[in-house]
Amino acid sequence: MNTNTAITRQHMDTAWLNYFRPADAMHAVISHIANLPSSKHEAHTMRVYKGGLSYFLAWAGHEQPTHDLLNHFIAHLKHEKPWGGDKLGISASSIASRYLAPLRIYLRSLAGQSINSRVDGTNLTVDDRHYITDIREQLRAAAAIPNPDPDETTNLSALEAHGTRLNLGELNALYALCDRGTLRGKRDLAMFYISFNSAMRAAEMTRITLSKIKRDGDVWLIHVRGKNNNMTPPALDQQGYDLLLEYIEAYNNLLAFDDPRRIGVDTPVWQQIQFNDKPFPVGYQGRDNQAGICTQSIRAICERYSGLLSSALNKHIDFTPHDMRRSYAKIMKDDGADIMDISMQLRHKSIATTQRYIGPKIDRVKGLLSARVTQSLPDAPAYHIPHAAG
Repeated sequence: MNTNTAITRQHMDTAWLNYFRPADAMHAVISHIANLPSSKHEAHTMRVYKGGLSYFLAWAGHEQPTHDLLNHFIAHLKHEKPWGGDKLGISASSIASRYLAPLRIYLRSLAGQSINSRVDGTNLTVDDRHYITDIREQLRAAAAIPNPDPDETTNLSALEAHGTRLNLGELNALYALCDRGTLRGKRDLAMFYISFNSAMRAAEMTRITLSKIKRDGDVWLIHVRGKNNNMTPPALDQQGYDLLLEYIEAYNNLLAFDDPRRIGVDTPVWQQIQFNDKPFPVGYQGRDNQAGICTQSIRAICERYSGLLSSALNKHIDFTPHDMRRSYAKIMKDDGADIMDISMQLRHKSIATTQRYIGPKIDRVKGLLSARVTQSLPDAPAYHIPHAAG
């Protein structure tokens, strides 16, 4: 256990290990994750849950999990856990999703274990059975510990409270920064246009292949797996599809007909491009030329264009891949689009989720007293506001 915490090894109670089997509970957590609907495709949940639970086990050692121990663990995560170099403490939302979620599964599995003898095989006494019952209650109490309160609260919707939302003028300025005379510019323009207009998540964008884009009347539907295996296809207009084909044609024209790097119908469309504006050589640094770019690469592209856009518009703009989704929702909401249409494009399984996401339209002016009631004020003196130095 971390010696910086309030709990010390002098207080450690390991008697429970004579009856309960932590290793079996750990396997139960892994089995639970493997049986989730997205387990066939996503390794992210498994990696996060195993990492969070492993961190707790390393921190707690063989200490019996109790409600008090969990409280100390949450305090440690909020104030002492290192991350990002010399930074300490993580957010309440990360504590809930990355640590407490797998830990509750682990504790419930421990509490539900069938115990017919001690771990060493000796028979249980009446006192043993009473002790086991007491430990089960303590494990269930620990599993029921609530998530920590949010670090910040707001009455705004999730859309309004987080991230950056670009307006149409900023979107057009971003598109203009993509140099269509270069391969990279063609790719980035197609990527931004499709990402903003389809409201797809970054992970969904990485799964796009030409075979998954199919015509449906006046639009193209992108049939890629979404969050929680949602297969509802977002729509794409003809301009977005043409931009994608322009990029793919330019990419493939740099390669021989039989070159394995060519983007085929089943190849991920978004590919890494060298600084010399050409595809990477085959097998460069162990690179799989058919794999396509990852979500981190999309994030890096957004970071680069955030700087370019900030310079072009002379104001700070910092957008992430998910902000493309927020921007779509904001623009559509302000334009009066039907919530059903927004929900379909966002790939929400419930209209209620979309409603919480976009929230009601807020008129700040109407919320002011001066907008509702005529007020009479005495003449105010003239104030001189000095300019800030520099």
